[in-house]
Amino acid sequence: MDHHRWWMNNHKLRSDSWGATEHETLCKVIDKLGRFDGLDLANLAGAEVTFRRLQLIEYFYSDRGPGGAKTNKGGGKDSKKEDDIYKFESSIFSGSHREFGDVMVAPELMTYVSKEVESEAAVMKQIRKVKQSFDLQASMEGLARVRPQAAVASVAKQFFPLPSVSVSAVVGEANVHANFERGSRSAERKSAQRSHVARWADDAINALNAMYLGTEFVADSSEAGASASLAQKRSVLRILSLVKSLGKPPSDVTGQGALSELRAKLGYDGQPSTLAQLQEGLVSLPVSGSQPAPLEKILGGSADFPCSLLESKVLPPEAVKGLKAQTSLKQPYFDPLLKFNRRAYASFVRKLHDSGVIKFRRSVREQCGLFCVWKKSGKQRLVVDARLTNLWFSDPEPVALATGTSFGNIEVDGHGPIQLAGVDIADAFYNIELPHQLRDLFGLRPLQACEAGVGWCEGAALADHDKIFPVFRAVPMGWSHAFVAMSISS
Repeated sequence: MDHHRWWMNNHKLRSDSWGATEHETLCKVIDKLGRFDGLDLANLAGAEVTFRRLQLIEYFYSDRGPGGAKTNKGGGKDSKKEDDIYKFESSIFSGSHREFGDVMVAPELMTYVSKEVESEAAVMKQIRKVKQSFDLQASMEGLARVRPQAAVASVAKQFFPLPSVSVSAVVGEANVHANFERGSRSAERKSAQRSHVARWADDAINALNAMYLGTEFVADSSEAGASASLAQKRSVLRILSLVKSLGKPPSDVTGQGALSELRAKLGYDGQPSTLAQLQEGLVSLPVSGSQPAPLEKILGGSADFPCSLLESKVLPPEAVKGLKAQTSLKQPYFDPLLKFNRRAYASFVRKLHDSGVIKFRRSVREQCGLFCVWKKSGKQRLVVDARLTNLWFSDPEPVALATGTSFGNIEVDGHGPIQLAGVDIADAFYNIELPHQLRDLFGLRPLQACEAGVGWCEGAALADHDKIFPVFRAVPMGWSHAFVAMSISS
């Protein structure tokens, strides 16, 4: 249908032009056959006949066709000759050189068509009345009178494409792009506000034009100002007034708050899960004194496979350096409280250590960030920003999870009902131990030994001011290969 609208607009045709209605109907037929019925149009003889008729109609309005720019406008023998040629070309386009039998039209169809034509005529009459009322109102307001067209094809065609606000002929005295002399700061601020309003209005206009014409024709709207109709001018002024009515942004919304709203994601339960300002008492973690379970204890003798698989995914430092050069990310995201309040960060690190989530090391290969999102229970879920760490690993293995179709395929025999249940393991990720050789890829911001409250690290005593790095001991949520936790918990 986009092609039909473009073709009508390109040839400046009305809906009552010859072949226009038929062209629209045939385009709808092709669209439904392909997208709704899912037929292979390239192998359908009926589709070929439809395409041939579409080509004939478009050929009629081409430069070479009878309805094109080179059409002989005279009468007499030349017109009759062109008509005969057109009939002959029509038979060729349709794939046959002679008619077969008489026409086949059902009487009920003729009755229905006549009623629809009468209804359409009544609608067009009302549209002409509306058009005349617009002209009368424009005259009373002293505005330029827009001469009505001989036949109004549709109301929408009078409006689109809407001209851009930047076209001064469109907005007249309300033009927000009026030139001004450089003056006081107040004048410059007002001018900047007008420019912002104009840009926002242009964005809305481009969106409306794209919905009606398609994105490829939006650029043409900037050239429509010189011949803009009264309806278009009033529409643009209406859009401007609506943009102005929005006013300034709310005073209680900060840049950080707006970013939090934009970062809203869907949680596991399908509900929005937004960033949360970290509150240590609300973060969901294993109880104090917990220890994550090693893979050897969970999988027994088969633990070597996931460990060796994860080790094989680690890329060499040279490859990681190249990947980092291709990304604009310089450092991971950290919760503002942990980033700017060192005392709060040290307290939270000690809590992570007491819960068995982290250990300490002298050095790390990569650092990651920390932030929280809300859970449906009112608690906060700890998430790791491991985007830089993920660059150290090749693509993860695909995960096969059950879908609705899988549950729909369950068959129950006649021996009684089947019972299904769901199990949610609390803090599942942080109860599974991360392999020892991967932990230095999940380092956090360093602390002094006295701040972390530890005196030993990697078998050696620490001085109070020695720098140490917290590293994840448990599988972090946010790691691209955390699928191992999902496969183990299942």
